[in-house]
Amino acid sequence: MLAFLDASDHLEYIGIVLCPIEMKLSFYNYIKENIGYVHMHELSRKSRIKAIQRFEKCLQLHKDKVKLFSISTQFKSIISSKRGERKPSTLVRKKANKALAKSLLMFFQENKVSEYFIDDEFIVVFNEVYRYPRRHYLICLADIVAWIDNRQIKTGQYKGKRVDSMVSHLDIGEKVKSYYK
Repeated sequence: MLAFLDASDHLEYIGIVLCPIEMKLSFYNYIKENIGYVHMHELSRKSRIKAIQRFEKCLQLHKDKVKLFSISTQFKSIISSKRGERKPSTLVRKKANKALAKSLLMFFQENKVSEYFIDDEFIVVFNEVYRYPRRHYLICLADIVAWIDNRQIKTGQYKGKRVDSMVSHLDIGEKVKSYYK
């Protein structure tokens, strides 16, 4: 399996798209032709709706092979609580990044992910572990998942859509806390 990751709200929510390795090229071509590269934060409301609709159509074609995850990390509260212990913020962030990376690597192992691709927010997170992942065009799909979940939790917008029904919601905050050392 391949994993594509993108974060929303400073690593508070992570969108993950898993797809089989053999699907990578066909999935990539479909997304490139029908959606294009998307960064939800930069799009107008109308363009976001269009991107989500195209994403839903793509998922309907590949729903038996593609898995979507929206992960809540509680990253801000972890940093805030550790920062209250009067530790230097750079040390707190470094340890929190390492704990988040360990949690995500465990998720990858559980889901038999052989290769993962990240957006820029994750460079500091995965800098502390052994593998250095590469960026990929399909990360835009994870951006859509993270954006939908973040928007839904914060504002109540985007309710009852097909993408959300296909997303598995996980909270790994306690796991991240347990790895923080």
